[in-house]
Amino acid sequence: MFNIDLYRNLAMRILGLRIKRNISSKEVIINMPKYADDANVLRKMNTDIVAYVKKSNLKSPPNFIRTFFKYQPDHEIERLSNDLETVVEDLANTRNKVILSELNQYPVLVTKAHTRPFEYKWLNITSAIILPVGLFFYFRMWGFRLRLYRDLKTIKQTNENIIAESDKIIVKQQQKQ
Repeated sequence: MFNIDLYRNLAMRILGLRIKRNISSKEVIINMPKYADDANVLRKMNTDIVAYVKKSNLKSPPNFIRTFFKYQPDHEIERLSNDLETVVEDLANTRNKVILSELNQYPVLVTKAHTRPFEYKWLNITSAIILPVGLFFYFRMWGFRLRLYRDLKTIKQTNENIIAESDKIIVKQQQKQ
């Protein structure tokens, strides 16, 4: 009944606090990472991030009417998050300390908090009509948009670092052959 981790995670989610990654070296690696494939996915992700930041204008406040009354889902950030998690899962099997260190730098993306407060339209409209509640969610959402912008910049930089290290590993593997 009293699970402190459950309440801690709920409080972190409500307050928008970050969840840290903790990826450590594995003793036994069954599947070696596909460095070339992962580097290509990260390169494509970097171009997608640049396009997304330009299109979504994350630094500016969200449009109040579009946010609460005319919501349109943001599937692009969900796709980017899924691609990132796939690459992190694959690269977590590496023995390279630099890549493991960089993997821990990736933020965990909150994919829906920057778009609207609730899943159901009627809750969004109700919270917009009740002014103090609507303003709270509006400013919270604006904060999540700024956080997403910073997270995307961090992801882009980390991708570049991992791509550089992956290229070094690929060259070493080719020299051994």
